[in-house]
Amino acid sequence: MSIEPKAYRVRVAFGNKYARLLCVGYYLTPSKRDAAVDCFELVAASPEEEILEPHDSFRAQLRVFKRASASIPDRDNESLYIQRKMYEAYGEGAQVTIWNVDTSKDLQE
Repeated sequence: MSIEPKAYRVRVAFGNKYARLLCVGYYLTPSKRDAAVDCFELVAASPEEEILEPHDSFRAQLRVFKRASASIPDRDNESLYIQRKMYEAYGEGAQVTIWNVDTSKDLQE
């Protein structure tokens, strides 16, 4: 079964606080009817930046495990769904930036 993973780098900023994540969308079933996204919070690399703490159930997963998963309605608007989950977790006033990760080079090597 091909899960057709797609990866995204995500940066969430709220004032001088931030969070950085890697999110991966994929299919759960061969029919491609069911899909999910996993988000992994990355460790801060710069001590002068303050870490932004999430604040909902998706956030609770991020806070405790540094990872959260959610079912997604479809993969057509995957990055928009990730953006909405970041707003839910970190607050509507957060600035969310999402970049596609080009995994084709890594898969071919």
